[in-house]
Amino acid sequence: MILRVALPNGRVSLYRTDRDINPVGYRVLVPLKEGATTGVVVGIGVNPPSDAPEVIDFPDEEPVIKDYALEVVKELAPYYLITPYRLLFKLLPSQFLWKRESYVIPAGSSIEGLDSLSRSAVEYVSSRKKVRKATFLKKFSEGVLNLLVKKGFLKLSDEWKIPKVSSRVFRLNLPLEEALKRVRSEEKRRLILFVFTSLGVSEEELKERGFKLSHATQLVRSGILSEGLDYAYALKHIRKLKQKTERSLKLSNYELAEGELDFLIEKISERVDNNLNEGCSTLILFPELKHLLYLREVLSAEFGDRVLEVHSSTKGKRLFESWFFAQRSPSVVLGTFISTLLPAKNLRDIILFDEASKSVRLAYVQGLDLRNLTYSISKRTRSRLLFLSPVASVQSSYLVSAGLFRKHSSFGRKPVKVLKREPSEILTPYLVDFIEENPDREILFLARKRGYSYMFCHRCELITECPACSTLLTYSMFRELLYCSKCGFKSKELACPRCMGRLKPVGFGIERVIKVIEESFGLRDNFFFSNTPDITDSKDVVVVVSADNILSVPSYYSDEEFFQYLMRSYLNAGKELVVQTVFPEHEAVRSVRNAEPELFLRRELLRREEEKLPPFYRLFKAISSRNMENVLKDRLTPHVQTIFRDRRWHHLLRIEKGNKEAIKRLSELLKEYRNTLEIKPEIP
Repeated sequence: MILRVALPNGRVSLYRTDRDINPVGYRVLVPLKEGATTGVVVGIGVNPPSDAPEVIDFPDEEPVIKDYALEVVKELAPYYLITPYRLLFKLLPSQFLWKRESYVIPAGSSIEGLDSLSRSAVEYVSSRKKVRKATFLKKFSEGVLNLLVKKGFLKLSDEWKIPKVSSRVFRLNLPLEEALKRVRSEEKRRLILFVFTSLGVSEEELKERGFKLSHATQLVRSGILSEGLDYAYALKHIRKLKQKTERSLKLSNYELAEGELDFLIEKISERVDNNLNEGCSTLILFPELKHLLYLREVLSAEFGDRVLEVHSSTKGKRLFESWFFAQRSPSVVLGTFISTLLPAKNLRDIILFDEASKSVRLAYVQGLDLRNLTYSISKRTRSRLLFLSPVASVQSSYLVSAGLFRKHSSFGRKPVKVLKREPSEILTPYLVDFIEENPDREILFLARKRGYSYMFCHRCELITECPACSTLLTYSMFRELLYCSKCGFKSKELACPRCMGRLKPVGFGIERVIKVIEESFGLRDNFFFSNTPDITDSKDVVVVVSADNILSVPSYYSDEEFFQYLMRSYLNAGKELVVQTVFPEHEAVRSVRNAEPELFLRRELLRREEEKLPPFYRLFKAISSRNMENVLKDRLTPHVQTIFRDRRWHHLLRIEKGNKEAIKRLSELLKEYRNTLEIKPEIP
């Protein structure tokens, strides 16, 4: 039998096998010109070549995907300008991708008498115990390698490389003031402050910010930090599910639920309980891992070992067990995007938690939207689809207004105080009085901007920009550096990176809020600070010190992001919300004050329809070495805007939603002008 095998690079190759079962959807280990890799069988070859190589092995007893997954990637790939099988491998867990590589290892022979080049080659390998063959050949030559292998000084070894994913997360274990008193090192103090303001920091984040992992480990040993795989605020308060009444669930195929956390959890629990009783599975997807970890504890308490996990922190063996167990027995699968193609047994419901999160769009997969992906899967599996969110996104509100989804809402009423602040004002007089009058209440202070502030250059008379990507640079007082939140640029030199001019703080972020609060009131145990509200960790009072910087971003999405931030702050507040803003009459502020998100959502949908924006149109960015505006208008859409910047032509395309023919022509155009034209979906 000849198999059509999709490879991780998106191409399809032909391989031979003697197996007589239907192999479509199975993982296979296949040889390459150099080494070997993992593929997925996507079909049977019709005209087999005589020299097709043979499959090395079928490592699994069951397929990793079903036929519908192949249909899904074929449908969605053109809309995100990616080949179907590259999309397939981006959605599958990396633990499935095994590679066989050749290594050079020492043979243990004495190097006495070898010439200097041969001696250095053997010593190079011996000091590292093993070296990839490709790395060795870059440093030395194939002739040197062949000679040393033939003479018995080195050996070649083929090894399968199986990825392992693990994650360590650090959080503060003591009140901030006590933690700072117990250390003298300035670097450790900055590390403590960074962990405190971030409410949980991963090992990777510490490395990115320049902290030493050894310092974090020492702070764990001394009891100042704690270490684990979950987030600081994810498991603080495990909520008891409300008692359910015996009733038959009358559900439509497509539903949207928004509101408080208890309401959302009740919706999930009802679906899961009903499905398990009827021998069906539920797939619950989370754009953010912290919410998965929270719901894991809640659902495990009720449904026990039927709750499975498939996400980036699930270690290899456990992930494999969960993936294949879910195919054999009705289960509740909690996963991130890498679990979307899991072929669960009798899949009844797909639930997308927090569909309004920005993380619902996968930036590294051309902005693939999990809402579109889950909708495509639900159609092919005939499963129901439920979107959940603290407050619905504009895109999902459009689906409701179009009659495609049915909506359920639950918002409790609580006091909202809106305070007009001046642009440079951090604490208004009313807020100062409010804090003094409430010394014992839990207060969460929110400031959307990270770091201490932006920085103004007196010589350039501009706010400092990143020299790599032109994003405004952020100054971090705790880390004593300038950094770019977009591309990762950072500088310990606290001067303008363009002209080395003197810098002055302008605006403010969460670090500056902490400093001002500490100077005014001290850092009390009942004070909490964060950049973002989180529905799983409510506080008595939430104070939005500032979120206005969201509106300074030139994006069609800014108003919605501002609205989402304020509404999530409202739901985060157990008893009261205080909002400081330069724009007290903004439509988003009015909606939050009245706890009526529809006020904003209806108006925003009207604006976007008038301006030909998502969800009515899809946006693409095209960059070309010559002006392609007329070609793009003739071949794709009349809605093209063009500017000339940095010696390149930048075109913004608006293609009406559902125009499949234009998407097809878009792919053809890319092939035709592949050397002069680059097109990418616009990701807000």
